[in-house]
Amino acid sequence: MTIVKQVQGDIQTLEGISVCIRGVAVNNSNEMSNIMQEINNGNSFIRMGVADTDGVVQLFDIGGKLNEPINLGEELFFQKALAGESSISATTEDPFSEGEYINYYAVPIKDKNKQVFKILCAVNPADTLANIINSPIFKGAGCSNIMNQNGQFVIRARGSSAEKMDARSLDDMKFLTKEQKQKLMNALKKGEETSLTYKENGQEQISIAEPIGINGWSITGAVPKAVIKQRYSQTAIGVSAIIFTALCIFLLLLYQQQKIMHRNEKSLRNLAYVDQLTGCSNFSKFLLDAGDFVQRTEQYAVWYCDLKNFKYFNDIFGYKAGDSVLQALAQQFKKYENREFLFCRVSADNFTGIRTYDNRTELEQWFDELAGLRHVDGSDVLEKDFIHLSMGFYCPRTGDEKRSINDMVNRANMAQNSVKQLPGNQCAFFTDQIRLQALKETEIESDGKIGINAGQFIAHFQPKVNIQKGNRIVGAEALARWKHPEKGMIPPDEFIPIFEKTGLIAELDRSIFCEACRWLHSYLAEGNQPISIAVNVSRLGLLEPDFIEYYTKVKEQYQIPDNVLQLEFTESLALGDDDMFNHIVRILQSKGFTCSLDDFGSGYSSLNVLKNLPVSVLKLDMLFFRKSVDIKRERIVVSNIINMARELKIKTIAEGVENTETVDFLRAAGCDVIQGYIFSKPLSQEEFGCLIREMGDRAMPLCGEREDTNEK
Repeated sequence: MTIVKQVQGDIQTLEGISVCIRGVAVNNSNEMSNIMQEINNGNSFIRMGVADTDGVVQLFDIGGKLNEPINLGEELFFQKALAGESSISATTEDPFSEGEYINYYAVPIKDKNKQVFKILCAVNPADTLANIINSPIFKGAGCSNIMNQNGQFVIRARGSSAEKMDARSLDDMKFLTKEQKQKLMNALKKGEETSLTYKENGQEQISIAEPIGINGWSITGAVPKAVIKQRYSQTAIGVSAIIFTALCIFLLLLYQQQKIMHRNEKSLRNLAYVDQLTGCSNFSKFLLDAGDFVQRTEQYAVWYCDLKNFKYFNDIFGYKAGDSVLQALAQQFKKYENREFLFCRVSADNFTGIRTYDNRTELEQWFDELAGLRHVDGSDVLEKDFIHLSMGFYCPRTGDEKRSINDMVNRANMAQNSVKQLPGNQCAFFTDQIRLQALKETEIESDGKIGINAGQFIAHFQPKVNIQKGNRIVGAEALARWKHPEKGMIPPDEFIPIFEKTGLIAELDRSIFCEACRWLHSYLAEGNQPISIAVNVSRLGLLEPDFIEYYTKVKEQYQIPDNVLQLEFTESLALGDDDMFNHIVRILQSKGFTCSLDDFGSGYSSLNVLKNLPVSVLKLDMLFFRKSVDIKRERIVVSNIINMARELKIKTIAEGVENTETVDFLRAAGCDVIQGYIFSKPLSQEEFGCLIREMGDRAMPLCGEREDTNEK
């Protein structure tokens, strides 16, 4: 109730004030006046003061006026405060303002031993509570009063029967029978709820009494019975209207829900069966449609298509351009779509489909036609011939009727993978040989995971020879070799391409790097001079989140000096995100690594690579040194690249050199270092250590000139 909250709020305020002034002992009235004024500022009390336990108190007005002492010691509310209970008085006449009524508050002030030694007294106008009681109920037809346990009126509402009769207690209520007065009195004394019906001025009234939990007071209210009946009737009509409205709303919501369900069902079907980028069917929808297709078709082929170099395309031209390519390719497939042709986007740049055909030549011609339609409207990106298609076909044979669509798609994908590494647009038909090769690659992948964890991969070192300083060994490249416990040594060209496709290459990179660091640590611990060891870093390895952290940690773990370890990155890495690559290279250099660009000239080399990248070493690809149509033009290009690198303070290394003539040319052109079989094949760690100790500062002879050629 509002009146309860008001009284409790006032008492809580005074209790807070009592705590603040508990330790204050002020006898000077002026000082007490100032304190009371400051405390009361902002509160609703009109007077306040501190009484001794005898009940004598001087109350200070909010304006600071000190009133004459009064004795409240005999008042019930004061006695309750002495007993330790905060209390409020009944409404009483204001002794300092004629015709005004007030309510006293009394709050005990306790010492450290929790004994009451003073009483904080405050005064509120009776109107504060009366205004709450005067709030009309039942639109002014009813009224409320507050009575104490003795049946006396504490507060009378304006316009109530008690006020009109100037009733001070229950005995003054003439319209109540003796029995009714007794019933109400019993309820007031016990603090219980009660109700009764009586007649006043010929009008039947309903009255209730309910305790409010303060000073044993109860609130009593009276309302004409006719008003209540009218209210019930209005409520019944209102409830009926609400029920009817709710029913209409329910039906409307039910209708809307049905619409939403249909719309959501359509959206869910769209999400479940439509590729969001291209708008074509996804693989789930394709599997459903293809099942019906094969039931009604006698001869058909399942195909699987992939875009070659698509990852590099995204790196160079951006994902938006890549999405345009996929959308354009999907549009080309849609031109063929009918009852005899189905397709879908599987994922990324992979599409699959099924179509009828008469002979395999027809399928090859269709692929050639598709490969010639790679142009994206409004863009000449694909005219640069950067992206090519690879496609595999699986043509079911007699007896394959029970093969699942998934299995057919996998076989078409096997055929596609068999030509994906070949240059240009390529297509292939599934054969048993392709299946065996796919199984072999799967086996290598599985064995590779086990082999890396089991330490089956070891580092071999191929020496690097400085041809400008007397053919002396200046370092080596760490190359991966797989010593399989059952199959023996597996050539790198059998497992490296598979590891690059499956992602194992990053783990292999780290394994060989650790091997190289371990050997270097042992070599240096013997007191030898530092020698440069280079290790390869793949694209996947570079993109690992902890790439720099891992390589730095291993280098520090094995206490490798700065500028001894060289990390070789392929030029394709530099053609992606230049800013990212430059940032990584500079961090690695700050950590004591030397960075080189490997395979320069094998792909899409650009002079911007030399201009922009902060690499220290440029490694020329062996493709430069294979005899071309015009050897003179070839050597002009190589010489100028070496010369530009030298002017940019970049050392050059030529790899894959196999003959004396090339060595002489490179020495004359200014190339710093050669790595190739002309000097040495890759050696085991023990062989390489022996070679360094054997050669010392002597010149490294060409193969065929060394006495121990057969041993190396």
